[in-house]
Amino acid sequence: MPNHSLPAATVDGPSISIRQRSDSTSLRLRTHARALGWTADALEQATQMRVETGLRILGPLDTERCDGIAPDQFLESIAARETDGPVPALARAYRQNLEQEREMERILEELLQEHPAWAWLRDVPGVELSSVGRLLSRLDVTRAPTPSAFWAYCGLATVPSVRHRCAVCGCERTIAQGSQPPANHMAAGGTAECAGRMQPIPNSPEKRVAQPRPGSGDRALYDATAKGICYTIGLELRSAGHRYERYYLQQRDAIERSRPEWPSGRRHMTALRKMQKLFLAHLWLVWRQGIGLPITVPSATDAECLGPWAMTNSPRKRWTRREGAVPQLR
Repeated sequence: MPNHSLPAATVDGPSISIRQRSDSTSLRLRTHARALGWTADALEQATQMRVETGLRILGPLDTERCDGIAPDQFLESIAARETDGPVPALARAYRQNLEQEREMERILEELLQEHPAWAWLRDVPGVELSSVGRLLSRLDVTRAPTPSAFWAYCGLATVPSVRHRCAVCGCERTIAQGSQPPANHMAAGGTAECAGRMQPIPNSPEKRVAQPRPGSGDRALYDATAKGICYTIGLELRSAGHRYERYYLQQRDAIERSRPEWPSGRRHMTALRKMQKLFLAHLWLVWRQGIGLPITVPSATDAECLGPWAMTNSPRKRWTRREGAVPQLR
């Protein structure tokens, strides 16, 4: 796990046994995380090789040479050894790649079954094994005292901002605190570029914005790889058509009412980011409970107390407010 990752967790109270247990658990989880990362990467490589081999088989073929069936069904018939296609050597390579992919899936699932959060993760519709494995390999819950530590590490936290205005064209922008305004920008109300300098607006109302991308040569304040994995998981949850998607749609509708001036792309990305943060908060709650670490119970309204088990297909457990509420997502 990169050194710029999660802040070290502090456990309140005089008990030394809790701290020692946390250190031991952290070491065990880091060892398990490395195995998860290697296996998830191997699975992605095996999948990529299978897909590329399949495309080589289908590339020169037309519908008639696929025996009149769909390309996916043609590849399934090759996998089932019903045909070798036009190039038998490629068919053998495709089967080998498929066997390797299935073996990596089996190993990854065995590793995930050892994870404290697997009992919950396996019942979350839409999340792929490789995505879960790669994400868990980059997180250390023992170093995350609150869900916001996960958000910050994955580049989903919000930071203070400063409102800027160009003295030449009057264009206004909200820029993350500490970030430099762009040297050039589009003029307000037009398509021409303005070379005017944007200056901070005194006494502008405080707003929070998404963490900015690091500039060229700047040290990243979050794990860009983890952020990309969270985005992939967000798309998987969005397309699953389950409770996380409903939460996304609720957030998008609320943003459309409160921010009608925002373009649709921005409304979509904001709602998707909130859904990713809810997923990470749920993962944090289940994971911390699974290894017996303290849980921070932040204040939240009843509408925001969507427990982890309420988002799954499993009725086995009911999450109560006493077990931990989901913090307000900003």
